[in-house]
Amino acid sequence: AQILMPGERTQCHRNLRSETRLVCQAPKEAIFVCEHEAYPMERGDVVISPAWTFHDHWNKGAEPAIWIDGYDNGYNPNVNINQRLPDDEPYEQIKKPAAYGQRTLGLARPIAQEAPFPLPPIRYPWADTYGALMALRENSESDPYDGLMIMLASPVDGGPTLPTIAWQAQLLARKQKTLPHRHNSTTFYFAFEGEGAIVIEGERLEYGKGDIFAVPPWQWHHHENTQAADTILFSIDDWPAMKKLGFYMKEEARGF
Repeated sequence: AQILMPGERTQCHRNLRSETRLVCQAPKEAIFVCEHEAYPMERGDVVISPAWTFHDHWNKGAEPAIWIDGYDNGYNPNVNINQRLPDDEPYEQIKKPAAYGQRTLGLARPIAQEAPFPLPPIRYPWADTYGALMALRENSESDPYDGLMIMLASPVDGGPTLPTIAWQAQLLARKQKTLPHRHNSTTFYFAFEGEGAIVIEGERLEYGKGDIFAVPPWQWHHHENTQAADTILFSIDDWPAMKKLGFYMKEEARGF
C-alpha cells in the first residue's frame, strides 16, 4: 500500500514491471500521470501503468491519497531496472486532453499506428465497475461460487487486465453463502464494502471493510456474507499467467 500526502508529487520514472493500483481513498484533486496524461484517482478506481511507461503521482488536494499496489514482479527477473526522464527531469508534462485514453479506447477508436508498448495506460472507473455488477444483478447472473463477479478487461483484446494478472470485483448479496471451490492460482482480496467471512480449508477468517486477505493455491474456500447488506470485494489473481503456462486448474464442489 502507498500513501501520498497533500501537496506531494513523486518523481517520474519507468520500470520493467507492470504496476496496478486500487484507490482506497483520494481527494478529487489527486491524479496519476502516465505517458503525458492525467488520470483521476477516485475511490474504487483501478489504474494501470504497463511496463516501461513513464508515470508519477500528484496529490494536489488537502487529504492523503491511499492505494493498494499489485505488481507482476515474479515473472520478470529485471523488474528492478528503473529509469528517470531524460536529463533527470523530475516530472513529465501533461500534454493530452482530459480523459483522452478513456474516450479513445472504447468501441470508437482512432486509426493510428501501433502503440510503442503492448498495453496502454488505462483507468477503470469505479462507476463503470459498479455499473457492470448491477447489470449482472438485474439479469440474475449470480455464480454459485463467486456471486456477482466481473473482470477488468484489457482494452486491447478483451482478455485479462494484464497478460500475467487479472483484477476482479465481486458482489455477495446479503446473507449469501457460496459453494466451495479451489484453483491453483493465488488470489489476494480487498474488502471494499461491507464485511463477511471466507472459509479456507475449514479455517474461518472474518474480515471488515478495508481488510486484505489471501487464498493460497489449491485450497478449498467459500465466501459468506454475514450482514444484511451487500459485500463488495476486489481481488487480484495470477490465473492469466498460469493459463498461458498451461498449468491452470480448478475444481468446484457441488455442495458442502
